[in-house]
Amino acid sequence: MKKLSVFRKSGAAEVAASDDGRVQRGPRPLSAPVADRASAPVPAPARADAGPRPGAGPRRRAMLIAGLATLLAVMPMARGGKAVAQESTDDTATLEQLIQTGDTVDLADLTWVRRPIVVFADSPADPRFQEQMDRLREGAQELLDRDVTVLVDTDPSIKSALRTKLRPRGFMLVLIGKDGQVKLRKPQPWTVRELSRTIDKMPMRLREVEERRGS
Repeated sequence: MKKLSVFRKSGAAEVAASDDGRVQRGPRPLSAPVADRASAPVPAPARADAGPRPGAGPRRRAMLIAGLATLLAVMPMARGGKAVAQESTDDTATLEQLIQTGDTVDLADLTWVRRPIVVFADSPADPRFQEQMDRLREGAQELLDRDVTVLVDTDPSIKSALRTKLRPRGFMLVLIGKDGQVKLRKPQPWTVRELSRTIDKMPMRLREVEERRGS
């Protein structure tokens, strides 16, 4: 009897029938090598924060603007602080030139040099004394321009040379010319404007103004 060989495919395997009826299966086709599968590119998972977070841009701009506004506000303050400090120093120096205690002053030393304004009071707490000193401080430069020196005496117990000569009673304002003569006595505070007008009418002051204009 002639041998027959029959080949048929079942799924992915080849099947062969022999004369004795046994079935022989051929090798299954291999799938892709493991190494190839391992080397195949794997897509990276998308990062949750890959893009800008919603609202991050506007918030950052707002913070930068706020910081800049603060800086711009502080800079003038810093400059203003330096200017105020310098102005305060200048005012202190001006007052030190203008105001002196009169306890040990000899009016003869100021003759032909300064115009003394003497402020008397029985106590530095006298409201009239405080008001007069405030007015003199406010017009300190105007008084210095007129060669004025302010002498203060608020302690009657010392019995200074100024009190002995001028004999004040309580509060008193005394203006003395460069010639050493008393030009004005007032029992109440006077303004710097009133004092300046009185000084500007003095003959010696008029000559001083003319000389300064000529120079």
